[in-house]
Amino acid sequence: MKRIGNFIYENRITNVILRHGPMILKPATVAALMTIVWHYMYINKIYLDKSDMPLTTDIPLIGICYGIFAALAINFTWSKYSEMSSAVVTRNKEKFLALRDEKMPIMLHIFLGSMALSIQLFVLLIDYENPVTGLLLVLAITYFLTLTAVIAIELDDPKRSIWFQKSIPSDWLSADVKDYFDKKAQAIETMAD
Repeated sequence: MKRIGNFIYENRITNVILRHGPMILKPATVAALMTIVWHYMYINKIYLDKSDMPLTTDIPLIGICYGIFAALAINFTWSKYSEMSSAVVTRNKEKFLALRDEKMPIMLHIFLGSMALSIQLFVLLIDYENPVTGLLLVLAITYFLTLTAVIAIELDDPKRSIWFQKSIPSDWLSADVKDYFDKKAQAIETMAD
């Protein structure tokens, strides 16, 4: 077996596939299902009339708005993830607990989800002249919209994170944050008296 640093090469590849495979399979499964839905709609001629093609300007406009807000969401979750990862590496329980339960606001989830569903619906309802083009666009757009959501959710929750979940001490994941900081505040008050 070939060694690279502390890793046995074959084991590293297997671990990477096992660890990241589900993250790739989730959006791939959703994309495949949406492609089947699109195919059913295409066969049964369920699409918008060509005269409704202001749709071609609506999709990019919603897509740009979605891209901006998705970038902000990923940036928020990535910043928090980086700080939590640093806290785990440096064994800073207090910093980790301060960040652990901080989540991306549900309103942002709803907003991004609504825009993603709008884009998806518009893409499904276009009358593609070439069915292969329709199939590929529906597959790709669904995959990337779903992948964005999967990444944001994975980064937002350390209990589900595939990257450093095993490095987090179990008592950090189960600790009551309010109780931890209340006890710390009481200890500081006691010392001050």
